[in-house]
Amino acid sequence: MDLAPLQALTDARKKPAVYFLFGEEPIDRVPVLALHDELAGRSFDELDLIIHSAGGSADAAYQAMTLLRLHAGTVNACVPFWAKGAATLLCIGADRIILGEHAELGPLDVQVYEEKQEGRGEYHSALDPLKELEQLESLSLGALASAMRFIATNYGLSSDESLRHAMAFVEVTTGSLIARLDPERVGRYGRELAVATEYGERLLSTWSKWPPKKISEVVDQLVYGYPSHEYIIDHDELSSMGFDVGRFPEEQQAAVSALLPSIEEVDGSVVQLFEPAPVSSMVTVSAITEGRPGSSAEGGGQVGMSPGAESRFGVPAGEHVGAAVNEPAREH
Repeated sequence: MDLAPLQALTDARKKPAVYFLFGEEPIDRVPVLALHDELAGRSFDELDLIIHSAGGSADAAYQAMTLLRLHAGTVNACVPFWAKGAATLLCIGADRIILGEHAELGPLDVQVYEEKQEGRGEYHSALDPLKELEQLESLSLGALASAMRFIATNYGLSSDESLRHAMAFVEVTTGSLIARLDPERVGRYGRELAVATEYGERLLSTWSKWPPKKISEVVDQLVYGYPSHEYIIDHDELSSMGFDVGRFPEEQQAAVSALLPSIEEVDGSVVQLFEPAPVSSMVTVSAITEGRPGSSAEGGGQVGMSPGAESRFGVPAGEHVGAAVNEPAREH
């Protein structure tokens, strides 16, 4: 992939930055190990975390933020486009959240891998079975109340008799739907959400100045308060919850936009530390878009990167670190 846009954004922000970029792969513990390698022996007064991810393991996200906190006094979570699920957990552990013009975070509904066939499967939001159960409970209670009123009004039965017949009606109608829910699956997904809740509260308790009651309310909203994994939590929503949130300044917007083609090339994951280049060697956005010398990684694009950096797999710095892992992580 072309590293020049990553260097250009780092230069525009004038701060060292760790890029934590994911294609279709989830956040898991392998990229966290790569992050450990990138930060080993380094410390920063202020560090940008440039993150792009659809989510993954809450355990891995918590580990990643804890690791960043060990190496930086201040952490800025910078989201050019989106950081969903476990990536949102990373963001709330930062001192400040910086968003692109249409960037979005999402609910803390960690993604759980379900194997459909041997070696093949897909990820589901841990909220799915709980939302199904919630809807069925609401449907059952509504059906019970309606049936009881109908029986009492039309047949003149007592409240006890009306309730008994209404319960029998609900058992036949919605009871079969509830019976289809897998209690083991509901329990397992519920535990995953409890893990996300605990990590969220732990991060905010450690790094925010909020009182415990506010922390509990905000985390509960992030975990359970939205209808789907795709729900957009934007700048205004984050601000209303009390997070320190801002946008990339106007003079950095071009560098943010130029990052998109490189992100779209990510297959597995990219974990790479960049540092601002000297002014004389900075990679400009115009050089990238016009194809001038210095716009490719082989040209001037690596100026300011962590010297001699390689991933723990021996993959050259900036390459698809996560691509070495072919099997999807099961621990979400």
